[in-house]
Amino acid sequence: MLVFSMVMFATFINISIETRKKDLGIIRAIGGSGQTIFKLFLTEGLIFAAVVAVLSLLGVAAGTFAMNGLLVKEMVSGCTLLFFKWWNLLIIPIVGLVVTLLTTYFPIRKISKKSPVSIIRNS
Repeated sequence: MLVFSMVMFATFINISIETRKKDLGIIRAIGGSGQTIFKLFLTEGLIFAAVVAVLSLLGVAAGTFAMNGLLVKEMVSGCTLLFFKWWNLLIIPIVGLVVTLLTTYFPIRKISKKSPVSIIRNS
């Protein structure tokens, strides 16, 4: 599930960059650097990653507690079958951050090597 989520998130960021290539070329033409463009997309990705992380944590916690309630009620009374551990609170945001950094850095680096005119022309 984690790998699927990472692929979907990376696809979202790549599509966002691909659809705004003309805007990137214009930003580069008026004097913006590759670092400026990277910060712009990184900020967008981090906001999206934060929203996804909060929703994921809420969904995982609620699902775990709901499934424990159903399983204990139907099958075994007095024990917990599924666990929501403290490190789950760290894994989801950290993976979101790493995926955001990697999927933003590589496409922007590739675009930054091109001239603004070629970026606008190829979009």
